[in-house]
Amino acid sequence: MEKLPPLVELRAFDAAARHLSFKKAAAELGVTPTAISHQIRLLESYCGRALFRRRPRPLSLTDAGARLFPAIRSGLEAFAAAIAAVKRDDDQRPLRVTTTNAFASRWLVSRLPAWRKLHPNAPLEVIGTDGVLDLQSGDADVAIRYATSRAALPEGIAEELLRDTFWPVCNPDLLSTACLKTPTDLARHVLIHCFWAPTDRDPPTWQRWLAAARRRWRDVPEFKDLQHT
Repeated sequence: MEKLPPLVELRAFDAAARHLSFKKAAAELGVTPTAISHQIRLLESYCGRALFRRRPRPLSLTDAGARLFPAIRSGLEAFAAAIAAVKRDDDQRPLRVTTTNAFASRWLVSRLPAWRKLHPNAPLEVIGTDGVLDLQSGDADVAIRYATSRAALPEGIAEELLRDTFWPVCNPDLLSTACLKTPTDLARHVLIHCFWAPTDRDPPTWQRWLAAARRRWRDVPEFKDLQHT
């Protein structure tokens, strides 16, 4: 394939040839007439032929310019049509949202009908996975993830959606009797907590809650063996 001149020079020539005016071409492309003149001269140097008759006015195409103009106009229109087709195809590509399985099932999915009312024609794909997908490589478009700080997030645009609040819970019957009234009473009960990966920093475990409780109440018991669920 023959080497082509830069696209900026071809666009400058196309605009100037359509308007037969460097000034109008400059206004269309958002540059100065001097820039258009410079780009045309570069293209003429590349072609080895004059493409415009600058004198006498008005501006007109030479025979070489008249031969070149239809080909460049057709090529630029083909570029524009192809890009528009690609953009239309992209409009039909689903928005891929990835999040954890738990967040997808307990929070996101139940809110999708409200989102669908606002965007009835927008295709959407929810990817529930506890693995972290790479947005940069195109595995997904949006990721909803837990993070303790923005510094823990990969590069990109990040917005805080909401925050979690964790509470210790128990069977209501224990609270209705004298079985559980103070943290000290926990010594008579089995504490069950969820498993958190070792890579999670400061997970909401019983150990963390008990450490905080000891700073507020006396005689909070030590628990070395906690059952996992």
